[in-house]
Amino acid sequence: MRRTYADRSAMHRTVRTSLSRTRPNLKAPKKMPYFVFVMLFMLLFFFQQWASRAARRSHQIPLENFVEEVATHDGLIPSKEGPSQKLPQWIQSYLRWHQSVRAQFPGDLLFTDPAAPNLLLRTCLGLCGGLNDRLGQLPWDLYLANQTNRILLLYWHRPVPLESFLIPNELDWTVPKTRPGFFPSPGSRIVSRGDMVLARDIPELFADFNSEQPTDQFWSTHMDVAINRATAGHYRNHKVLRHRLLGHLNEDQLEVRLRTLGETDMIHWTESFGNIFRMFFRPAAAIQGELNRVFSDLQITAGSYSAVHCRVRHPKASPAHVFVKGKNDAYPADKAGLPWIGETQAFAIATATKALKCARQAAQNLSEPTYFLSDSNDLVRYIAHELTSSKFVSANATILHADPVHSSALQTVDSMRIVARESSLENAHIDLQKGREPAAYYATFVDLLLAVNARCVTYGIGYYAVLATKISGTKCKNLYQEEAWGGSENKRNNTH
Repeated sequence: MRRTYADRSAMHRTVRTSLSRTRPNLKAPKKMPYFVFVMLFMLLFFFQQWASRAARRSHQIPLENFVEEVATHDGLIPSKEGPSQKLPQWIQSYLRWHQSVRAQFPGDLLFTDPAAPNLLLRTCLGLCGGLNDRLGQLPWDLYLANQTNRILLLYWHRPVPLESFLIPNELDWTVPKTRPGFFPSPGSRIVSRGDMVLARDIPELFADFNSEQPTDQFWSTHMDVAINRATAGHYRNHKVLRHRLLGHLNEDQLEVRLRTLGETDMIHWTESFGNIFRMFFRPAAAIQGELNRVFSDLQITAGSYSAVHCRVRHPKASPAHVFVKGKNDAYPADKAGLPWIGETQAFAIATATKALKCARQAAQNLSEPTYFLSDSNDLVRYIAHELTSSKFVSANATILHADPVHSSALQTVDSMRIVARESSLENAHIDLQKGREPAAYYATFVDLLLAVNARCVTYGIGYYAVLATKISGTKCKNLYQEEAWGGSENKRNNTH
């Protein structure tokens, strides 16, 4: 395997040399003394270095200012030295190179200047999965960018650009606004079909190989073939390659590669994952504002509460091949919402009760707030708002005490301090519920960050809340339920 990873510094020297070759070499006049030529060359070199540093300084947001400007409930605020300072050396080295290149080639020059290095774009052109499928792959993204010597960029065509929710922190992953095929025209919410064609025409890093459902052969052979093709084969001349590798169920494959290269930090389940996330992201202003409002309304602070997540719309919450209809019979619950009636209502309530009982066992004390979040806003309303309302309990006393599902839920909620944000709007699934304005997805990101700030997290189906624990690095994690038909191995092995 090509070992660019093991010697990034050598690669940097090569890149810097190639970037400086922007004009033909000029011969010195015949009578110019040799030492004068050397002095001129050195002056030119130091001027270029000064200009590069100045551009880099103007390109980045000073970390000191960032810490002072954002609210203290962010949960993604880096320390003064920045999250990248705590990362493995190969990532720090890649970051320095990435920052240098983006400073040297601002805006559209990153794409148009022949001297700029090639690019690797993680994009979403259609169905790309939920938040963990998209944002939980950062270690793989860095590895692939590093191995192919390409500048890593991220862009979502669907449902809306990622910048609507998260913006760059230390590593600028954004596509310049001037690039055709990426951004909606004025007055439009999404990119037009014509512009989408431009994005789809970008060659795929793993073209001809099945990276969506990778087999053992993909990991053992095809990935290295694709990397070699991108660096030494016929793809090396393609300015931009795109990929959407789904690797969170195959984290062990990245670990094998890192060990082969002499690394000891396996990233996915260490503090490095959270530092990588912070290196990439900080909340956009709209998300930060919503987060601050929830903290204020609920009177909670980071680390002073626990979180419980119930993913009741996920297909794996039910036995294999069972189709759970949504509120619209033509679509599954994950797309149309879980019907709040009959068996599906009872299932959701029983799931929440089980999760809360699990969290209660790990609580430091029963007065500790427990933030309840779910992909069903009906369930959040019922658990956190209705069952905590004496007026609602009094008005519905008969069914709440007679029905065992409702009775158990009420007793559990009464024994804890349950809180939740206002629940009139559901947590829209960013993959299955497209076609909405950016604000429709804010709650999905706000709840993720609230889980990041929690002292302890209890989760079941899916990897949404697991992603939050990997970002925060909390050691207090509880798994109350496994997927009905496989896929829980990583969670089970890394839940304390």
